[in-house]
Amino acid sequence: MKLERLLAILSLLSERDKVTAKELAEKFEVSKRTIYRDLDSLNQAGIPIVSYAGRCGGLSLMKSYKIDKRILSKVDITNLESALKGLQSIKQQPDLTALIAKLLPEEKDETSRANHYINFSSWYADSFVQKKIEILQKAIETRNCILLDYVSKTGRRKREIEPYQLVFKDSAWYLYAFCREREDFRLFKLQRMASLTLLEDVFTSRSCPPLTFQKPAYSDFSLEPIEGYAKVVLAYKPEDIFAITKVLDASILAACKEQGKIVFYTSSLSVACHLVFQLLTAVEVLAPVELQQLVKEKLKTIESMYKR
Repeated sequence: MKLERLLAILSLLSERDKVTAKELAEKFEVSKRTIYRDLDSLNQAGIPIVSYAGRCGGLSLMKSYKIDKRILSKVDITNLESALKGLQSIKQQPDLTALIAKLLPEEKDETSRANHYINFSSWYADSFVQKKIEILQKAIETRNCILLDYVSKTGRRKREIEPYQLVFKDSAWYLYAFCREREDFRLFKLQRMASLTLLEDVFTSRSCPPLTFQKPAYSDFSLEPIEGYAKVVLAYKPEDIFAITKVLDASILAACKEQGKIVFYTSSLSVACHLVFQLLTAVEVLAPVELQQLVKEKLKTIESMYKR
């Protein structure tokens, strides 16, 4: 950790005219005394660091020693900034802070601002997923097995796994791990983990196959007619449009010729029925009749649950 911090300090000093010990201490989350010890180490290694007193003072590398070490373009830098700060949003660790300081300049002009801002953290202060990520990160780094209480299509059961990689896909977090029960690598959705326990058992790394995502020929929904797909027509009121865009992309509304109607084609009416219930009272099913019937049957089931 000290070596990484020394390299990061050297990188900052080579990029900026002056920097104060207070700034360095805040950036690397250490005391000013630790920073001064780091500077002594750099001086002993033959790197000339000059200290300037006064209001505009600070620390600087001797001008004759500075070299242009920048091998990255502005585009490279902004892309690295987006990726690293996205990772930092879920992994608050000093080594990552040091890496960002090492690779990215402290001062940037408007033209070097990143085009993308990535943040994986939750909007909620008490995030279940964030807590699971912290446990799983530790398990991946220390190679500790995890005991999952996992909910799948076949039910809820305990599974002992070897964690390898956290995966973010389509707004959800997954864990790529080796399942000892199935004796194969699997993707486990964090939202389906009822509980997870860090075990003392340390596993030996296996040959891990690359993670690939199969893209189906067609999705469950299409805005254009597809043979074998059912046409679904939903009606909505203008005042409910905001509630609808919490579930559906607004471009679907823009693609529909008639205001107040949502038209799409689907290969699965049961999936469409699930969508209708996500929208609750914001939409009404106009077609097909089969979807109307599915909605009515589900409403009857819900009603019977509360008849006591």
